[in-house]
Amino acid sequence: MFDHKTMTHPYLTMLYLGLICWIPIPFGSNRAWAWSLMEIWIFVIAISIMILSFQRNIPLLTGLLLKNAKPLLLLFVGFLVWTAVQLIPLPISWLEFVSPYAASIATVSGNTFSTISIDPDTTAKSLLKSLALVTFLFLMFILIDSHMKIRWLAYTILVSGLFQATYGSYMVLSGVEYTFFLEKEAYLGMATGTFINRNHLAGYLEMVLAIGIGLLISNLSDNQSLGWRERIRHLINTILSPKAFIRLTLIMICIGLILTKSRMGNTAFFISILTTGIIFLITARHATRSTSIFLSSIIVLDILLIGSWVGIDKVVQRIESTSFIEEHRDEVIRDTLTMIKDQPLTGIGSGNYFTAFSNYRQQDIWDNYYHAHNDYLEFSSESGLIGFLLLATAVLYSLLAAFQAMSKRHSPLLLGMAFACMMGILSILIHSSVDFNLQIPANAAMFILLMGLAIITASAPHPYINR
Repeated sequence: MFDHKTMTHPYLTMLYLGLICWIPIPFGSNRAWAWSLMEIWIFVIAISIMILSFQRNIPLLTGLLLKNAKPLLLLFVGFLVWTAVQLIPLPISWLEFVSPYAASIATVSGNTFSTISIDPDTTAKSLLKSLALVTFLFLMFILIDSHMKIRWLAYTILVSGLFQATYGSYMVLSGVEYTFFLEKEAYLGMATGTFINRNHLAGYLEMVLAIGIGLLISNLSDNQSLGWRERIRHLINTILSPKAFIRLTLIMICIGLILTKSRMGNTAFFISILTTGIIFLITARHATRSTSIFLSSIIVLDILLIGSWVGIDKVVQRIESTSFIEEHRDEVIRDTLTMIKDQPLTGIGSGNYFTAFSNYRQQDIWDNYYHAHNDYLEFSSESGLIGFLLLATAVLYSLLAAFQAMSKRHSPLLLGMAFACMMGILSILIHSSVDFNLQIPANAAMFILLMGLAIITASAPHPYINR
């Protein structure tokens, strides 16, 4: 059954949760056919909601959640508008002022009008993909509208991560290594799940682990009236109860993360859980004593003991022995910075990094780099200062919402999800300094989902959390 006054038809919610499970499966949706299917899936749900809105005579933009989410949505809409501006043909005289590199290319071609984007077709595809992701966020504020549905969402993410971690670990341990129905040619002996790149599986699992830890926090209860022996007994019973499914799932996902042997993936996870754990214990005034004890234990046990058991020492050795000279990432950063300096304000057009980098790559780089291996530099080079500031402000706004939720909310579920959002966002922000997780649709969608969930944890009204 569903409330006739809302647009939250259960079938649409299930379709949305099914989408969350599907997006990471076909190579992280990082193939044209895969992200096209993702876009169609998202737009079908959105059109269905629009039809329901019309049939029930309900304004589409109603509701407290959407009202509080407007700043975040407007920032993303601003980014979409800016990407569209990159596709507008401008006189060469104007283009020389705002985008000298694009103007020089247009002049060689003999054009009198040209766009900021050096490859408008690629930017148009990138715009459509970005529109789908923003719509994905918008749908979340409409469909995830109750306490129960937040749990559905969290468990859906957890099960998706468990599948990826289990599949990736099995491929490594069995020696029969396949990604999505294709035999692996790279990253042999390393967990990749159904992703192509082990670092992208690591990025995905970092965010899933954050959600799982948040779920565990939400399931702990206070026992202030009991003695210390009873509290310890209750805590042990909690760990051994059906909630153990969550903890065992987290152990499996943690193993999968470490088997990726992703240096920054493991480092980002450890730093983010430590940082968020400290912030949570300091600011969460309504956190129970059981929560504090459990959070301290999970930091110690999951990071030190389990990490050591599955070989975190090897990951540390790999980090210490890494040669940036061999990987050429420092040279890529050097040439990307040159690209940014040429067009600091407007960028070269969304999605055009590979096209432009081939002209900036110096002779000491012989590999093809489709991405900058640094999301900050890639977004800056493609969208310029204007686009980068819009995205950075959106991320900071979400982090602030998660922080406010941790310091003010009473609901264990909202406290746990606030923790998850801050931890997951911080983890990818750290990882993005050396990789391009946010260029992968599955990871970008999960990151945006965490940003939206942070808004929900901070702004959901009291009746909402009891539904």
